[in-house]
Amino acid sequence: MSSKIFISLVTVFLIFACKNTSKVTNSISNLIVQEQLLEGAEFEQNRIFLNVHAPNGQKAKFYTDTGGGKIINPDTPSKLGLAIDSLREGDRVMETVSLSKFLEELNLPPTLGPQFIFRGKSPFKEETDGMLGANWFANKIWYFDYQNQKLCWVKKWNLKTANPQHLVKLGFMKNTLGKHSTHFPRIPIIVEGDTIQTLFDSGATAVLNEDAQEQIGDHYAIGTSFIVASLFDKWKAQHPEWKVIEGGDALL
Repeated sequence: MSSKIFISLVTVFLIFACKNTSKVTNSISNLIVQEQLLEGAEFEQNRIFLNVHAPNGQKAKFYTDTGGGKIINPDTPSKLGLAIDSLREGDRVMETVSLSKFLEELNLPPTLGPQFIFRGKSPFKEETDGMLGANWFANKIWYFDYQNQKLCWVKKWNLKTANPQHLVKLGFMKNTLGKHSTHFPRIPIIVEGDTIQTLFDSGATAVLNEDAQEQIGDHYAIGTSFIVASLFDKWKAQHPEWKVIEGGDALL
C-alpha cells in the first residue's frame, strides 16, 4: 500500500505517492496551495483518531473513518456541552447531536449533518467518544500521510499542476439529480491484472484473536482491508505460500 494518499471528496480524484518516488511526492506538494494540519490526529496501527479539546476543558477522542457512519456516544454531548435533539424518520425517532458548530469553533473541519446517538455496545476495547465518518470527510479535500502519520485538511489546491498519470477517479452513489446520495468513495485497484472496485475505507478494522496477535503483533485492533470470499479463495489457490490465519479476526 502506498505511504501517502491525497483524497478529494469534491473533485473526485485520488492521488497516490509512493514511498521512494520523489517525483510523485513533489507533484503532490505542488498541488497543495493551503492546508491545515490536524494537530489532534493520532495514528494507531494505521487507524486514525482525532483528539479534541472542548472550551469547557473536557477532552474527546473520535474515530475517523471514510467508510463509516455518523455516530456519537450517549454521554459525549453532556461532556462537551452539546444539546441532544431528535429526528423523525417514518415511525422512528432518533436522537441526534450537531457537531458542526462545535468543530468549527475549534478550527476543525465541520460535519455534514448531525451525528446519531449510538446506545449499542462497541466491539472495540478502546474508549472513544464517537465516529467521524463519511459525513465528516464529505465535500472536502484531504491529505493522508501514513508514512509521517499526518492528516491534513486541504483548503486550496491546484489540480492543473497534477500529473495525469497519477490521477485515479473515484466513484460515488448518485441520485436521479446527479448529486451524491452517499459520500462513500469507490476506488478501483489492480491486483494481478484484475481491476477491482473497492470502497476507500480508512477505518476498516480487524480485531485480532490471540493466535493472530502472536503471529502479526501484540495489537488488539489494526487497520486492514476486506475482500469477498470468492476473490480470497482465488488468491489463496494462486498463492499457497501466503500465511492464512483461520478465524484470525475475532470481530467476524
